[in-house]
Amino acid sequence: MYAVNQGNGQLLKLNANGTLNSTVATGPGFATGMTAANNNLYVSNVGSGSVYKIDPTIPTTSAVITGYAIDGVTADASNNVLYGTSVGGGNTRVYGFNLTTGAFKGFDSGYIGGADGAAVGTGSLAGNIFVNTDYGELWEVNVATSVQTLIASGGSRGDLVAVDPNGSVLLTQTDTVLRLTAPAGSSFDPGGATPEPGTTGMMLSGLVAVVYGLRRRARS
Repeated sequence: MYAVNQGNGQLLKLNANGTLNSTVATGPGFATGMTAANNNLYVSNVGSGSVYKIDPTIPTTSAVITGYAIDGVTADASNNVLYGTSVGGGNTRVYGFNLTTGAFKGFDSGYIGGADGAAVGTGSLAGNIFVNTDYGELWEVNVATSVQTLIASGGSRGDLVAVDPNGSVLLTQTDTVLRLTAPAGSSFDPGGATPEPGTTGMMLSGLVAVVYGLRRRARS
């Protein structure tokens, strides 16, 4: 198990109980996000505008993406894409990069206010990127069309987000981790088995007095 030490720019290896095993690599500066793909770890650094590829077994560190202030990162190894949340100039959005070369691949989610963490959808949610924001919103972005869908709002500051294989979404809200689950017979996927456009109730486990709802909205 691995984690980043944000302030010291370190990649750490942790024991199963969460205690420190060793420092694997240093150098990413103000590390803000991490994802794994193809036996490598990818660590973002908002300050330097780089994403570093780290082989934890050697270890070696190299900058694979430069020129973008990337916060959250997530990878789709099957399609060789690394998605990063760019926060440069306050113009927060998710870009897609070639996982091997770091070249921009043409994917642009469009502006998402306060975008922070991102996660690639898997299973029934494949083909979508999920974006957690600093403004208490969770957005879904279709990879093929870049159409944005607001699937939850009314929360607090969000950072990390992950997709569970069971079709639910895990997201942080300030100091809490929540599970967002679509109601029976429905789906987060706009192309899935959602009964009809409009408003559909949701369960947001562990969060009280938050607006539940599934609202669809596309932005260009």
